[in-house]
Amino acid sequence: MAQRRSTEAAALAASLAVPAVPSTLPQAIPTTSNAPVNTSIIPEANEIPTPEQLVNALKTEIFDADGNVYTFADLTKASPTVLVIFIRHFYCSACQLYVELLTKMFPPHLLYPATPLTISIIGCGPRELIPAYTHNLRTHLPHYTSPNLATQHALEIRNCEIKVGMRTNKYLANQSHTKLALKGAFQAIRWRIGEWYKPGGGGPVNQAGGEFVFVDGQCTWGHRMRTGGDHTDLDVLEEVLGKFGGEGGREARRGLRRDRFRGVELRTDDDAEARKSFDDRRSGSPASRKSGRSRRSGVASPPVSPRA
Repeated sequence: MAQRRSTEAAALAASLAVPAVPSTLPQAIPTTSNAPVNTSIIPEANEIPTPEQLVNALKTEIFDADGNVYTFADLTKASPTVLVIFIRHFYCSACQLYVELLTKMFPPHLLYPATPLTISIIGCGPRELIPAYTHNLRTHLPHYTSPNLATQHALEIRNCEIKVGMRTNKYLANQSHTKLALKGAFQAIRWRIGEWYKPGGGGPVNQAGGEFVFVDGQCTWGHRMRTGGDHTDLDVLEEVLGKFGGEGGREARRGLRRDRFRGVELRTDDDAEARKSFDDRRSGSPASRKSGRSRRSGVASPPVSPRA
């Protein structure tokens, strides 16, 4: 009996023993830069503009908030790697959420001049709305507009499907289409009340957007939206930069991984905090109004010099 109890005690002690800690702890996310690109999540359709489309687009003019004129070519050569995001109209709540998530994902230390990557956002509404747009979204990303749609049409970014039940990507998970539409209508009234408000004043409501990567002025990857919720998800965009973004894209991807490794969690498909902030500001809560009064304007300096 005593021997059996001794055996049972030894077995119990062995089961509760804490395993030895290895001398070298594994790193869940490497801080160095050679992690393989996850190409399985990158869409097969790489919609690079044709040479003719690109030549026509590079000559088109875009404007910043102050009315300074640039060519699209100026933006594509602002740094070694350039990610151009075409948003829909300025009142599109889905695009506003996408810009907020982009802003959080790419803080200034991951962008030019700290790294070789520039991210520029181009809308299709009046330039006068850019200060309100960047201020309300608290974004440091430079914004421009092509109000005559010359750049979008040259790149064959045309109309997209807008309807209840349309296909959307992960960044709009758990977002009601009706709620998003109401937010956009509220923004349209709030931003232009007492000025020159008119329906569609933020840009054509059916105009699509998209994303294009340029390396040394050459387009290496592209995507055009099919629906109003079809921007490229940010986890996919990270892998696209790693594969098609040249050294600037790879360096940005390394930076994103380092930030996550250090505890700067940048969730892209379930960012509850960003969505709560987005909802609070859209609803005009007292907390959001207080923070809005105290923050700076948020209008970023353009990365390139305007045309004379």
